[in-house]
Amino acid sequence: MERLLQDIRFATRLLWKDRSFSLTTVATLALCLAANVAIFAIVDGVLLKPLPFSEPDLLIRIFNKYPGAGVAIADNGVPDYYDRIAGMPALEEIAMYRSSGVTISGSGLPDAERVSALVVTPSFFRVLRVQPFRGQGFTEANGEVGQDKVVVISHGFWQRVFGGRDDAIGQDVRVSGEPHRVVGVLARDFRFIDPEIQLMRPAAFTAREKSDESRHSNNWSQMARLRPGATREQAQSQVDGINAANLERFPQWREILANARFSTEVVDFQKHLIGDTASTLTMLWGGAIFVLLIGCVNIANLALVRSTGRMRELATRNALGASSGRLVRQSLTESSILAVAGGGLGLGLAWWALQAAPFLGFDQFPSGSEVGLDTRVLGFAATLVAVVGVAVGIIPILAMRGVSIAQVVREEGRSGTASRGARVMRRVMVTSQIAVALMLLIGAGALLASFERVMRIDPGFRADNVLIGRVSLPETRYADDQALRAVTDRILERFRAIPGVQSAGATSTLPFSGNYNDSVIFAEGYQMQPGESLVSPARVSAGDGYFEAMGVRLLSGRLFTAADTEDRQKVLVVDKELAERFWPGADAIGKRMYFPENIEDIMAKPREE
Repeated sequence: MERLLQDIRFATRLLWKDRSFSLTTVATLALCLAANVAIFAIVDGVLLKPLPFSEPDLLIRIFNKYPGAGVAIADNGVPDYYDRIAGMPALEEIAMYRSSGVTISGSGLPDAERVSALVVTPSFFRVLRVQPFRGQGFTEANGEVGQDKVVVISHGFWQRVFGGRDDAIGQDVRVSGEPHRVVGVLARDFRFIDPEIQLMRPAAFTAREKSDESRHSNNWSQMARLRPGATREQAQSQVDGINAANLERFPQWREILANARFSTEVVDFQKHLIGDTASTLTMLWGGAIFVLLIGCVNIANLALVRSTGRMRELATRNALGASSGRLVRQSLTESSILAVAGGGLGLGLAWWALQAAPFLGFDQFPSGSEVGLDTRVLGFAATLVAVVGVAVGIIPILAMRGVSIAQVVREEGRSGTASRGARVMRRVMVTSQIAVALMLLIGAGALLASFERVMRIDPGFRADNVLIGRVSLPETRYADDQALRAVTDRILERFRAIPGVQSAGATSTLPFSGNYNDSVIFAEGYQMQPGESLVSPARVSAGDGYFEAMGVRLLSGRLFTAADTEDRQKVLVVDKELAERFWPGADAIGKRMYFPENIEDIMAKPREE
């Protein structure tokens, strides 16, 4: 211990004496380690940590697919839910859910406010194996129409609205104008996809929703828990069997579903949540590792240059009796001090960088809100510091291995240059640095080229000088389209009266938000060819002024106006791709299209009128 303290004091004096080298090394290490630690914290929180539920590897996601109709991933219908309860023995539990926005009032709230909600089947909590912090979850009875006026609230909602009181259980909250009784409070650390969820309501399906008329009306996300010992492949085989059996039960659907290439896919739930984020984060982490390698090579080069100037000192100490082990320990002590200093500063920079994680959307993942410097990340940082400290400290020792004091004195006295071993080591380090830097440069160039191509893509609208806002209205007060249109017109009228506003409009879905309807659409008089699939384009509702506000370019025809009311002929605007699909080479203006109202209309062949 005394020798170690002696080495630390001696190393500190030497490093303080050579402050330019020390500061350069610490700064380089801090930046490289900060990048790696920050990205690892994100990778660990998003990719490596299991979902915060019991036995998360048994959780799966199920969704329908209609690639022939242009729908790569779709949700599920209510009949699918009951089919799979009865026909998939590999599942322990299955649940459905979908998000919605609701207006809440009462319970001491000064004003009505809009919050995010989740509508779930009563089996939802059983699939996740979670229990509310207070009260209880939903019972199967709550899944019946008329018995569904209950809610489970989030921990934050409980604290904010009820002050964390135990008597919140049994209290009423008005949800979209209707009283709902609070039956449970979720735990503080409960997270499921959307961290903004404030309350949950039970899903109660009507007889029509459960009937065959609602098949392929996909409005619900579906997840399930496998039985212990069951596999995802078994679940996939069973759902495939259900689909095949349904084609036998409903042969009139066979051709249309075959042309749409309908299928159902079972995937790991965490893999589905992460999606393409995994490849992006892995690529970023790989880039950070290359930066660390370049930094280490730079530091090693600096250490090698520094050791060249100290070669006479090291060789003399060795000749005076200092063992090779003592010299190695001294060199490692110096590099360790630098690595620890750089690591400490790097952790501070990494912590600062991670404060931006919520703004990057990582809190949308179940464990994303926990991204930070936890014990796993600190352990990773400590490992990096140790590896870098040893790697940098061992370079001078390798350079002087086998060099005698006579050789050092003779070479320095003759030319003032480094020993032959040091020169070879420096060549190796420079070559390594160039190689790693070249690889990083090639990767960065490819990324920049891809980014430049993405930026050249015309999205079809102009986002500059465009402001957006969301308005959510209670269903009980604005129950029909006429009431919604009236209040929307009043809101837009006030916006248009603001000085500087050129145009304003309303839409159900903003570009790239993904919240759109992809219903099947038919063109009047269009005859489908054998083997041709139905088409389900993204369907968005918009009012007059919307296209002008977004700067959407019109190819032909006209845009919506205030005269397009409910009592006038219904109109729509289609994009070029859909027009070419139904009227290739012809003018689509004046043509008519229609949305089928039920499954029978979809099954029927479009006819001439």
